[in-house]
Amino acid sequence: MNVRLRILFQPPTDVDWRAMHSLANSLTADPASIRLFADEKPNWLVVEFTMPTEPQYKAEPKISLAIRLHAYNRHDVTFGFPFTEAERARADRKLAKARERRKARRRETHG
Repeated sequence: MNVRLRILFQPPTDVDWRAMHSLANSLTADPASIRLFADEKPNWLVVEFTMPTEPQYKAEPKISLAIRLHAYNRHDVTFGFPFTEAERARADRKLAKARERRKARRRETHG
C-alpha cells in the first residue's frame, strides 16, 4: 500500500529531513520505496513509501505513532494512501462497468 505524508516544519532543517527518512524507514518493509522531497508549498516536506497492505484503519495508528516519535518538530501533518497505477486502473474499470450497468437499466426502464 502506498503512503504519502506531508509535514510542515518552520522551516525544515537537516534534522527534519533525516527525521522524515527515519519515519518512513520505520514503517516500510522496502527501504528502496522511500521518496523524500520538498513540497511545492514552502516549509512542507513530503515522504512517499510503501507499507505492507492492510486496512487503512489499522495502518493509521502506526503512522500516527511514527509521526509523534520521529517528527517532533512538526507544525502540521497530512497523509493519505494514493492508489498504485494498477489499483487506479482496476478502480477505473470497476467504475466504467458500473456506469454501463446503470445505462443499461435506464434503457430497459425508459426504452
